[in-house]
Amino acid sequence: MSIISNDMQAFLSAEVSDDDPTKNGGRPADAPMSLSAKNNAYPDVNSAQRTSGDRRWRKVFLANTNNQDLDGEAGMVIMDQPTAYGDYVFFTPATFEDHESDLTGDEPIYGAAEFRLDAALGAVLIELAIEDPALAAMLVVNREILLSTRNAFENTASTVGVEELHSIASVSVSGTNAAVTLAAPLEHDFTVEAGARASVVYRPPTQRPAVTDWSGSGESPVILSNRGTIRQKWTISFTSAATYELAGDTVGGLGTFQVAAPAAPVNPAAWASGAPYLTIPADSLVGHTSGQTITFYTSPAMTPLWVSNVIPAGVGEYGLTNVGIGWQVESPA
Repeated sequence: MSIISNDMQAFLSAEVSDDDPTKNGGRPADAPMSLSAKNNAYPDVNSAQRTSGDRRWRKVFLANTNNQDLDGEAGMVIMDQPTAYGDYVFFTPATFEDHESDLTGDEPIYGAAEFRLDAALGAVLIELAIEDPALAAMLVVNREILLSTRNAFENTASTVGVEELHSIASVSVSGTNAAVTLAAPLEHDFTVEAGARASVVYRPPTQRPAVTDWSGSGESPVILSNRGTIRQKWTISFTSAATYELAGDTVGGLGTFQVAAPAAPVNPAAWASGAPYLTIPADSLVGHTSGQTITFYTSPAMTPLWVSNVIPAGVGEYGLTNVGIGWQVESPA
């Protein structure tokens, strides 16, 4: 068993707004987005935005939907390449609840840059061209950096191009020119002609669904799945020693259940494929009386990110921008 590419889906946030930062973000939407459709994240840039400039944020959740409930381990997320025009993009880690209005501007950023000069096998210094001086903040000592000439992120089926993973030893930036010293020498040649680029690597936590803030005694008995679990605050309300009601803060009440029987209310979303929101095993909640409650949160097997698209004022030629976020995870051994 292993995690395959079809198991890796992306979701926008349920709330999306370019006008009100308090209504942009929050929890995942109910359905995955198309990974290749035009305007799947951002609308077209208009002439007013090109003239005055703009910054647009989208919250994206990278999901492990493996239906065998394998954990997504040793994850790596990158911005695969710079944009083709005068705008630029980067991402920063998010939470399951935050909105654009919660961003402070001090968050760590991750992006990509092109090679400015060729670098030969054995070199430890690479010269990069960053798209904007603001992106210098992504080049941090000891961060990992993926160097690539492949056509697409981790396209291991292709024999065209190479990749190497390195650690940054030191950085010197002047304007949009960045000199990066690597902790180890290059194992291949990287040329501008071959499209050499560098992507700063983000290592997210293992992708698995989780129960947090369990208010009951002992450990949570709740069982979760990659496809069915959503971000939710749940309340178990005991109506007697033998029965309880289960409700979520957005899905509402899901009915009354017997303590002596398993409870597995189904997530109705199409992508969930009939998986339950959660499963409470039979006899795992014995010993409670009418009026007692237990609360807890569930989180899906997702990595939440904020992705920023910045359009500088007075940008010239502009066309379709591909915001190429690449990510990979490994299946458990």
